Parts: sequence; structure tokens; C-alpha cells
Amino acid sequence: MKLIRGHNAGPGGARNIGIRASRGRLLAFADADDVVPFHAYESMAASLAQTKSDFCVGSYGRIRGNHRTSVQLADRLHQERRTRVTLRDVPEIIDDVFLWNKMFQRPFWDREVGSIPEQTRYEDQETTARAYLQAASFDVLADSVYSWRIREDGSSLTQEKHLIEDLRDRLLVTERVRELLSEGAPEAAVAAWQRRVAGADLIPYLEQAADASDEYPSTRNKPPGSGVRRPAAGIACEGRRPWRPCPSCL
Repeated sequence: MKLIRGHNAGPGGARNIGIRASRGRLLAFADADDVVPFHAYESMAASLAQTKSDFCVGSYGRIRGNHRTSVQLADRLHQERRTRVTLRDVPEIIDDVFLWNKMFQRPFWDREVGSIPEQTRYEDQETTARAYLQAASFDVLADSVYSWRIREDGSSLTQEKHLIEDLRDRLLVTERVRELLSEGAPEAAVAAWQRRVAGADLIPYLEQAADASDEYPSTRNKPPGSGVRRPAAGIACEGRRPWRPCPSCL
């Protein structure tokens, strides 16, 4: 194991440093306080060796305190092993947006995925969207390959929905992913992504609006660019009240 020090540029910056320093033909990512099951990398590497796919994506669970629980979304997306598929075959997999439950062939990454966005939250979503869109094939595994820790003190980046900076990053990455998907993604994949945006991605911000700064509501209703078209305000217009997060996506 090699320790590399660098300036803080968020998770994307740290991962880019690691990618540049790596010499292997496979890439995988893990966050410091999460857990990788003992045989996870072995099973992912074996799948890629067998199928020659560009990357594979495994299931995942959640750790809260001393308890490990399943995630309904992951259970639904990973009911069975599917190999050498594309986004056209399994459009719903676009809803699996994390980097840490995936393993990539390094040549594919360098050629089609490239650098991860830095100094921003939710950098996984743009990066995984590029991978799904550009892969000649990928494998979907039924095995759980990662356990994501929910910090009980609420200090992780994914638990800062009340911050205006978090909302801005969310809207920016939403616009970037929309632009990627507009370049030829299957309609079913676009629809699955839109359902995620209107549900698990944006509803938590509506719940936080009452306790946030005065700038928060105006930013929520004016995302960058014209493509998102005020998604949070649109949800409100559809009458989805009271705000409730989708439990299967959390």
C-alpha cells in the first residue's frame, strides 16, 4: 500500500491522484470509512476476466452503527447476474450511480471515462453515466461488493442536503448528466434517470428548505442551464406533498 498526499480537491481529486499513480489493469474505488467484503474484488475481477466486459457493477448494502442492512434499490437492480449487457439491455441500471461498487478495465477508463470532476459533490454520477454510455458491454453482479457507512453524526458529504453549496452541486451535476444522456442514451434509461432526479435526488432538498438560508429556495428553483427546467419547482407543481423521500432509493 502506498500513501500519497495531496491538496484537498474532494473525493474526485483524491481518486484522480490515485488513478494517475496506479499501474494495474483494473480500477476500483473505496472510501475510508466504508467496508469492502473479503471476496468482493476477487469476484469482480473474475467476472471481467471471464467476459472481457469494460466494467462490472455489484450490489451494495448500508452500515448504520453496528448494523448492516440491505438497500431496496440495490436489491432490485441486482436480483440476478447479467453479463455482457449494455444500457439498452438494462436501462434501469443508470440508477446505480456510485463508483465504489464498480471495477473498471483500465484501458476502457482511460479511453472513455477519463478524469473525475473535482471540487464538487456527486462526482460519481457524471462519471458513471459516461461509463454506462460508452461501454461496449458491462457485467451486473448479484453479489454485494460494498458496504456504505451512514455516519451517525451526519458529517459525511452525502448528509449535507441543508447546505446551499450541496444544492448547487446537485443541480450542476444534474445538468451535466442530462447533457450526456441527450447524446443518444436509450429512452428507457433517460426515463429511469428522470425518475431518480425527481425522487431520491431532489426531494430531500425540498424537505430541507424550511431550515435553510434565504438563498436556498431561489437556487432550488433556478438550476443552471435550461435543460433541467426547474425540476424541484416542477415536483411542487405536481402536488407531491407532504415531501417524503423514496425509501427504496435511500
